[in-house]
Amino acid sequence: VGGIRGQLRTPWRLVVIGRDEGIGDKLLKQAVAEGIADNIAWLGERSDVGFLLPAMDIALLTSHEEGFSNALLETLAHGIPTIATAVGGNLDAIVNGETGLLVPPAEPDDLGEAILRLANDVSLREELGSAGRTRVLDLYSLESCVRSYENLYRNFARIGETNVQEIVESASLVPNAIPAPVFARHKLGSQPCIGYVPYSSSFTRPGDRRRFVAYA
Repeated sequence: VGGIRGQLRTPWRLVVIGRDEGIGDKLLKQAVAEGIADNIAWLGERSDVGFLLPAMDIALLTSHEEGFSNALLETLAHGIPTIATAVGGNLDAIVNGETGLLVPPAEPDDLGEAILRLANDVSLREELGSAGRTRVLDLYSLESCVRSYENLYRNFARIGETNVQEIVESASLVPNAIPAPVFARHKLGSQPCIGYVPYSSSFTRPGDRRRFVAYA
């Protein structure tokens, strides 16, 4: 942001929300050196993020590494045009140029250009915000996740003959649940098993990674 501060319409404010994992002092010193400290609000860890998000015009998730970010889903669900780094689950949550913008990690110039692009284009912000919210509701809402779980479990025996992603997104379900032994490949317990369902008929090839959490 320091590199584009002269190109942003004033007044502007950067709101930083989240727990300090040890780099807070470094970031604050950097903000002072860039001459933007007065434009930054450091809110720390908050429990009322849902009330804060509607005040935002643009959301940023600039992680160098990422799993599948709930914070990203929250900003998209609020219809906030979002810029995220092209890492981890961000690649699944955002369709670049359609439901948000993706930039390379650790590339501040690219990030700055994306911020300016949204800051100067109200129509684009509205378009991406609306599309991002629609994508989240269609793919990652509670109802959608429950439906995907049900499709996967009921059609588990078809894996190998049918594309896994087609099973997850299928509208038609096998009438009867698959017998428990099909799932009992490992000792059952109370700990959750977290994995990705790839876009293929095999669990060994990479693809469209959509996270599922299953309790056995």
